[in-house]
Amino acid sequence: MSDSGHTDDIRELHREVRLLNQRVEDLEGLVAALTGAKWPAEDKPAAAAPPPRAAESPWSQPSPPPRPAPLPPPKTAAAPAPEPPRSMPPAPPPRPPIDWGKVAEQAFTARTLAWAGGVATALGIVLLFVMAASRGWVTPEMRVGLGLIVSLGLLGAAVELDRRAWRADATSAPKNP
Repeated sequence: MSDSGHTDDIRELHREVRLLNQRVEDLEGLVAALTGAKWPAEDKPAAAAPPPRAAESPWSQPSPPPRPAPLPPPKTAAAPAPEPPRSMPPAPPPRPPIDWGKVAEQAFTARTLAWAGGVATALGIVLLFVMAASRGWVTPEMRVGLGLIVSLGLLGAAVELDRRAWRADATSAPKNP
């Protein structure tokens, strides 16, 4: 790009910045007029004009357009009365301290300890069987036989529990007259 192309770009940028500054000042004046405040530009002393430059200077600019007169402040209704401050809700009462003895008593009931013992026993039996199988104490035929025995035992327990449930239902049924 030639040197004159750069100066044209710079002139265009200066013109855009000047127009944006003018728009900002116009908006400030409008806001000041609407709120009834003084326009900030009226409070400031007039800035000294920059020294004139030669006409061939790439930065020489035409003078900015005149500023529009500020609008009169709008007539507003009486301001509403300020709201009274809201009262804070009362703080919740402090929580009572935790009774660890009661928590332990509830956690370690006989039923809970019985379940824990049953789980530990079942885990011990499984681990013992795994160790026996890995050392060759239990052959594959013995494993099938043990599986059959355990399966038949569980099936018998299920049938017995189901029979007891039927009997319990029968005893609680109303008698016919």
